Order: sequence, then structure tokens, then C-alpha cells
Amino acid sequence: MDLSIAMNHVNRALDLPDLYPFVLAQGVRDKLGFAHRWLRRA
Repeated sequence: MDLSIAMNHVNRALDLPDLYPFVLAQGVRDKLGFAHRWLRRA
């Protein structure tokens, strides 16, 4: 998440479009994190 925000800041400073054009809501990030942890245990 921090990397995508930093990349977007650099691109905006160079007057370029965002590389990562949207922000994931906290609930979505929680669900993705849960799925990631569950799959890594398997």
C-alpha cells in the first residue's frame, strides 16, 4: 500500500497518470489479508 501511494505521488509530480488508480477500502484489504494468510498455511 505504501509503495503504491509513493509511486502515485512521483507520477503526479511528473504530471503522469497514477500507476495504481484506485484505493482499496479497509474491509477489502482485511479480506484479502485473511485469504492470503489462509492460503499460506495450506
